[in-house]
Amino acid sequence: MFSLQAAAFTLLLIVACLTNALAAPRSSPSQWTVDSTETTFFHDVLPLTTSSRVCHDLPRQRHAGSILEMLSKDHRFSKLVDVVKRVGGNLRDDLDSQESMTLFAPTNDAFEAMLSNHGGAVLNNDRMMSAIIRYHVVAEKKMKMGDLHDGKLLETELELSELGHRKQVIRVVQLGKRRVLLNMYSRIIDSDMEAANGVVHAVSEVLMPPSNALEIATLLPAEFSIHALALHVTGMAKRVGNSNAISALVPSNTAWKKVGYLKLMELFHPCRHHALKKVIENHYVNKMIFAKDVHSKGDKNGRCHDGVGSCHQRMKMPVMTWSGQVVEMITEENRHGRPMLMVDGIPTLIQDLPIGNGVMHVLDRVLMDEDDDSDHESDRECNMHVQPPAMVALMDRRD
Repeated sequence: MFSLQAAAFTLLLIVACLTNALAAPRSSPSQWTVDSTETTFFHDVLPLTTSSRVCHDLPRQRHAGSILEMLSKDHRFSKLVDVVKRVGGNLRDDLDSQESMTLFAPTNDAFEAMLSNHGGAVLNNDRMMSAIIRYHVVAEKKMKMGDLHDGKLLETELELSELGHRKQVIRVVQLGKRRVLLNMYSRIIDSDMEAANGVVHAVSEVLMPPSNALEIATLLPAEFSIHALALHVTGMAKRVGNSNAISALVPSNTAWKKVGYLKLMELFHPCRHHALKKVIENHYVNKMIFAKDVHSKGDKNGRCHDGVGSCHQRMKMPVMTWSGQVVEMITEENRHGRPMLMVDGIPTLIQDLPIGNGVMHVLDRVLMDEDDDSDHESDRECNMHVQPPAMVALMDRRD
């Protein structure tokens, strides 16, 4: 439903974030609670902005009416109220009556930005807007600002067949104590507005349902152009884009370059695409696996740090990839007591990134194939000295 339109809009939001970030002062790294590898990735791909004034330290009075009634009396949300009333149905009833819910409410400025970037194609489509608003609703839970810790996954009311009829999640990124981003680009700019049936947080950008694994790799060339090229030359792009409820273990461009220039030229040579395909298949799993799943369902493997006297719970879970190779997903609690994910000992630059057909974990290195079939019969008739021009161009780029 959202494939091309949402993917294009997601890219426009990234550009918008970059424009704002260039003019905005950034927090000191010492104030961030995210790990340094994730922080670096965020700055490279989806720059963080902290320029908007946050109003959530003001004292709050609980509104006696429903969320919809409270929003109707606040001029900042008139466009959101208009959309909810227009699409109607269960969505309007839920905001007016359902108990214990959380709404991330885009302001009028957020809708204006969406209209400016994308025209009326999305805003005037009732079916799409109904799904988009559902992606802002967390049902049966009142989530206050203090509950939105870094890395938390919020299950929304948007159920998708591409996720195996599971509900899409929002990922929380915390910057300091009182600055929170949703999906790395939409800031909470006013929080903890209580109504009789739930809590509302104002957000700076409309949260678009994420694009699928193929679209993410294609739309972010600064991080994933080598992986995207590999998907296309091996014929794996269609399978990655059409598969549902998957875990995508995607190496960044830097990870691919760690393989080495000569090895990459060999893998991307037309004669070696069969070997490259097996490498790509090592990075996809027919199951959605979040870090919390490994941490709660994996096998215990406690580990103590010598000389410190403290032990951190370590969990591991073997999973089979599309290639048939088994990789080990491991979590270990970080200094905040939250699970950090590794795959076969490879750190994740970012974990638990929601995508349209599953979840993505960005890897710091490539999961190479265990079997070296460099003497494959098809190789013997090829001129391996001819370098693939597309790969040469990517390796020569300075992103």
